[in-house]
Amino acid sequence: MANIFENDYDLEELKEEFSLMREQVDMRLKKDNFSSKIKEEKFFTVLDEIIHAAEDGDIVAQDYIAYLYKRGYDNFIPVSVKIYMEWSIMAAANGNKFTIEKLMIFLTSAVNEVCAVDDFEQIVKKNELYIENYEYIIGRLFCQAIVDYLSLDIKKMIKSLTTSVNEDEEVELRVFNKAREAVLPKVLEFLRG
Repeated sequence: MANIFENDYDLEELKEEFSLMREQVDMRLKKDNFSSKIKEEKFFTVLDEIIHAAEDGDIVAQDYIAYLYKRGYDNFIPVSVKIYMEWSIMAAANGNKFTIEKLMIFLTSAVNEVCAVDDFEQIVKKNELYIENYEYIIGRLFCQAIVDYLSLDIKKMIKSLTTSVNEDEEVELRVFNKAREAVLPKVLEFLRG
């Protein structure tokens, strides 16, 4: 099998695009003379643009939405583990190497399980894995499988952005941890296929 993801974006390019998006959003909202009401209106106008880009497949916009919910934004966006993980996993499944790099704390145990199988040497040869790409390829496969397992859909994820966030972080993380464990056989099947 030739490189599974040969048309993907460069990691440094993705980091640069993410930083640029963050700077542009901050610049559009950092006017000292904005009232809080105007700032809120401007924020949601900017967020709407980012959401439309994410819906159209912009993997940097998808990652940026995850970032907003990981940190929260003023009083406009609450911190949400669930929304952060859903959008991160979606961006990673769609090929965002920067997002996969940020998700490696979550993905490392799964990647290690794949690397520990008896036939890993055959998997490496079959999929042309090497030290520079194996975390990305295996991590992306896990994210794609988790998207399927949890039936993540961008349109539904967008709708959930407008609902109030009231979650137990530990419970939400368990959902994603369980999904990661449940998709291991599917990822191995693909790699062996």
